Amino acid sequence: MPLLFDMFAEAGRNPTMAKILDEHSRGMLELLADLLRHGQERGEIDPAIDPERVVPILISIFDGSKILAIRRPDIGPAGYADAAVSGPRACGM
Repeated sequence: MPLLFDMFAEAGRNPTMAKILDEHSRGMLELLADLLRHGQERGEIDPAIDPERVVPILISIFDGSKILAIRRPDIGPAGYADAAVSGPRACGM
């Protein structure tokens, strides 16, 4: 995990690292948006949800859970997973 934070910090100073992270982020956005669309086609995900708008929020939740692991190690991985699922549901996502 600390390496990821170092990469984000370095991306602010290093255009090469910023490009790598941008390409990775775009790939993750596309992959997750496709996954949501597939779920919509199968009737598993609300068709009113706009994957292009929801996916960046989901990624932010995933990224935030990495920080939570540092701030609250007592919660543990199962707690992080529960928060990642129940948090968006509580917000109507």
